[in-house]
Amino acid sequence: MNNLTCCGRVVTIPRIKLIPLNDKTISVCTFVIALYEGLCDESEEYDDTSIDYIECISFSEVANFICNHFLVGSKVILSGKLKNYRFEDINRTKHFTQVFLVNHAEYGDSSSVIKKLRDSDKSLEDSIDANMKSTFDI
Repeated sequence: MNNLTCCGRVVTIPRIKLIPLNDKTISVCTFVIALYEGLCDESEEYDDTSIDYIECISFSEVANFICNHFLVGSKVILSGKLKNYRFEDINRTKHFTQVFLVNHAEYGDSSSVIKKLRDSDKSLEDSIDANMKSTFDI
């Protein structure tokens, strides 16, 4: 059985794409999470060797949920399955990669932490907009 559940933090902005499939459109969300080794105690100091980065893909309603509700830094609890891909490049070098296919996502943070993340993200967007306007005299 290939069933994986993990708790980590979103480290890239979840990006959604709409893919046409037959007569309908499917939402596909891609993002990366950081998984800390050991227990889910993030008060400890971690170096790059104790963090695993996992590329994630979700589809349809789960993709929309992740894209609309999770920001960089958000703690997320995901379940799904691990998929292996093998391919050969033009130099005939064989490559191997793994992707986490997410079929369920839920909040890992409390509502107060989520609000702080959203507020900081909004203030960052406002400062970027202000800098863009002053830079380009909009």
